[in-house]
Amino acid sequence: METAKKNLKLIDPSTETSDPQKTSTAPRVDVKTQISKKEKLDIYEVTRRRAPDREQEEGKPVNKDQLVNKINYINFKDDSLLINLKHRNYHKTITLFARPQPCLGDLLDCLWPEKEDILQVLKFYEFKNILIPDGQKLIMFELEVIRIDKETISLLLPDKGY
Repeated sequence: METAKKNLKLIDPSTETSDPQKTSTAPRVDVKTQISKKEKLDIYEVTRRRAPDREQEEGKPVNKDQLVNKINYINFKDDSLLINLKHRNYHKTITLFARPQPCLGDLLDCLWPEKEDILQVLKFYEFKNILIPDGQKLIMFELEVIRIDKETISLLLPDKGY
């Protein structure tokens, strides 16, 4: 501790003038500072501790008739289903609520309950899948998009989901 006190030099900033010859700069090292898109995604994966997109483990299959019944039940309860959107450039997925309309055939129409920022979201995200609450489970369906706008999303129902 005594040695540190002896080596300590107090500098008064008001009386000290800057001499360019006394100022030391770090030596320049010629290093590539740009990283590639793949390296950025790798860093993102590590920091988020996410595994790359993998195939969904198949659960109990649900056919189209059961799907239509579940969608109409959600509509009857005035409840929402979940729509997953995937970022066009990154591996980020967001989930939005959507209120299904009565479903009779192959077409599912859902209304966005929060319409304010939906157009901004749709600029950067694309449809991935829907999740339908079923008690303690979620049933996932990958559907074909017919139309997405600021009011609704229209989807073509598949033959089965998991």
